Amino acid sequence: MKKNGKKPRAKRRGRPGQAKRDAEIVRLHIEGVVHPRIAEQYGITRERVRQIVAMYDQVPRRTFQRKRRAETDLREAAERRQRKIQREAKLAALAAAWKRGDSITMIAAEFGLRTPHAANALISYRRSRYPALFPLRKPWVRGNRAPKAAPKAKTKTKSKP
Repeated sequence: MKKNGKKPRAKRRGRPGQAKRDAEIVRLHIEGVVHPRIAEQYGITRERVRQIVAMYDQVPRRTFQRKRRAETDLREAAERRQRKIQREAKLAALAAAWKRGDSITMIAAEFGLRTPHAANALISYRRSRYPALFPLRKPWVRGNRAPKAAPKAKTKTKSKP
């Protein structure tokens, strides 16, 4: 039967098993397999993979990537906070040992550090707590010294006979 003088279009039917293939492509997409790899597996282009995924109203891959990246950023921020708390606790324990009167060598042995590392840790801890007592620059070192003036040239003076 003609409609508006045109031949009616038949519904597009894919090859046998195409719905199964499309479902498999969508499943791989959801699992996070990249489109070029899916396309290579099924012998189609990555653009066709994107079209199939869009046809089944799947969220684009970038959305998954952004969500995963946000989760990773949150997890890393929590780990950084945890490391900072542990570091502060260790530095506080170092300072408590120093206040008890232990030597740097004893503190280093107690915490499993090398002596210079223990000393530097104590200095950095105390510098953060008492910046006026532990300035970053040594007061006896001047940062921008003026260059030394060249020695004055000796002038010949006439000797009196």
